[in-house]
Amino acid sequence: MCRVPSCRILAVYSRLPLRIRPIWRARLVELNKLGRASYTRLLFSGGDLTALGRTYGLIGSLARRDQERFDGHRQTIAELAASRATLESGQVEVRSLLSGALVAESDARRDLTALLVGEFVAARERLDSTLDGLGNNGELAAARVALPLGPFRGQSEPPVPGEITVAFGSEQTSEFGTIIARAGVELAAGPGGSVYAVHGGTVVHAGLFEGLGTLVIIDHGGQAFSLYGYLGGLAVHTGVEVDARTLLGTAARSPTGNQAVYFELRIDGRPVDPIEWFK
Repeated sequence: MCRVPSCRILAVYSRLPLRIRPIWRARLVELNKLGRASYTRLLFSGGDLTALGRTYGLIGSLARRDQERFDGHRQTIAELAASRATLESGQVEVRSLLSGALVAESDARRDLTALLVGEFVAARERLDSTLDGLGNNGELAAARVALPLGPFRGQSEPPVPGEITVAFGSEQTSEFGTIIARAGVELAAGPGGSVYAVHGGTVVHAGLFEGLGTLVIIDHGGQAFSLYGYLGGLAVHTGVEVDARTLLGTAARSPTGNQAVYFELRIDGRPVDPIEWFK
């Protein structure tokens, strides 16, 4: 470390705020003009005792003013250093809080994803059981008269005109890597938008179904079914015969809060990609 006075002065000067540096420079110039003797030289520059007394008083005033300035500068430097330390400490605390909040948010999203996946799987299992029961009921099957759906592949209008927002098949979530097997699709729908039957048949279910909200199931005969979930209102009831484009109800929201309609199509009792039956 440099112990030469000029080095120490430069070290102190470099730590001063920019607004204080001109005051220091001016005072250092004044002291430099007095030379190495500084105040002593100024004291004996008077010609008589009266002048010496006045000069002595002036030196005392200058010394006190310089000391006050230097003390003030040192206090300013100390306060700035303390403020900087407080700021850095606060930044560390904010980073820590932000990191904790991000972890908590990620955990919450993971828990919500697991919950939704669990509900979706449970709903699909209940749906499979319900459709198996409907398909195996010989009396009901004999009573239904419907035009087979199979030959109309690629010729049906979708239940709502919106785009597919959730596709058919297995999907791996990008954030947590959870794999979800989807037996149907989700179609974007405006609030209260109309939902129509894709083909003629018999309504075998019209009401609440856990995991799919208000659900309509249409039996098209020959183990073919179409399903319309997340409905907000119903325009049909169980047992009624419907034609293609019959109004079934209105669109509502999915469990994730999106304005959508769930649509599933089963041919020979097995889920198929509905898009292959759309025009």
